[in-house]
Amino acid sequence: MVNRYAVGWIAGAFGIKGYVKLRYPAGHEQRFKRGHRISIGPAAETAAVATIEDVIVRNQQVLVKLSVIRNRTEAEARRGEGIFVEEEDVHLPAPGSYFIHDLVGCSVKTPEGEILGVLENVFRSAGGDLWLFGAERRMC
Repeated sequence: MVNRYAVGWIAGAFGIKGYVKLRYPAGHEQRFKRGHRISIGPAAETAAVATIEDVIVRNQQVLVKLSVIRNRTEAEARRGEGIFVEEEDVHLPAPGSYFIHDLVGCSVKTPEGEILGVLENVFRSAGGDLWLFGAERRMC
């Protein structure tokens, strides 16, 4: 099984040729270059592999033409789907920063060392991330 990691999502369609608008963490524009392979879909396990055929940077927005999307109708149908890369293509976080998936399962403590619980999941929303904590399981 191939490990894929979410790096963004499709925010909408652009033009009639099937370009898609991308949303992704700031500073990761270099990930989207002509010829690079990414996967798109509602989940990493079912995502379809696509080659980036063209890239347009416009008003701090990245628009890409993908090999698996031929027109605007197909691009609109992909709105909200995730963008995934394989493990070897993941850019490492800056020193002192962590991927959320590396933190899930870790204990959460107060500065005094009192254990509050374990990070079970993180849900992304427009208003900010929601961090779900549960009963203690393990220490990181």
